[in-house]
Amino acid sequence: MLSLVDPGADSGLGRRCLRVEAHLGRDTGGGLTRWFDSSDTLFIRFLTRFAADCDYVHHFVTLRANTSMKGGGRWSGFGGAGLKPEGNERFSTAVEPWGDWGRNPPPGRWNFYSYWHEMTASRDGKYWGNSFPVPEAPAIPRDRWITVEFMLKHNTPGERDGEQAFWIDGRLQGHWTGINWRKTPGLKANALTLESYVTDRWTKNPTNVVFFDNVVVARRYVGPVAK
Repeated sequence: MLSLVDPGADSGLGRRCLRVEAHLGRDTGGGLTRWFDSSDTLFIRFLTRFAADCDYVHHFVTLRANTSMKGGGRWSGFGGAGLKPEGNERFSTAVEPWGDWGRNPPPGRWNFYSYWHEMTASRDGKYWGNSFPVPEAPAIPRDRWITVEFMLKHNTPGERDGEQAFWIDGRLQGHWTGINWRKTPGLKANALTLESYVTDRWTKNPTNVVFFDNVVVARRYVGPVAK
């Protein structure tokens, strides 16, 4: 369930923020997607806050590459869970809280969860996304605003010169290079989904709420909001 609400007088933000509420056994939460003109390098900055009792979240904020901005091509980067991309129709990367199958305290620790044509298979032989964890990352705090920013650099088609990185509250957490995101120049990251998708079997809280605000798509590093 989506709604626009007051972010709180102490937030230093605007008048409204996005509230996403998920109910176990009834729905999986929800989200919003925006398509945009891409660039060789993209920076995505947003603010988020997990409610004080928020449990594990399955999927979060995802950047997707689609073959077009129009018609059926604008959806080529959606779906495909468990399947390896071919390199000419989709790739994606998501910055997400990672619960590590209940080992990390909820909502988890930040990591990337990525699909591309050179990803590795899971133990069951399927392709469920490759994780880029930061083992030394602290547990994600609840009930306060967090600035999340991530970068994706497109590769030269067929070459392993793509990159991704992410920052939390202005601190670089991880930077990965040598990624062959795509085989064709027409495939570009051009859709951003803000989402709190809750289905994780480790999630016990019946209602889980996440807030989003101050979303920026840019060609250079943005940084935290000045309060």
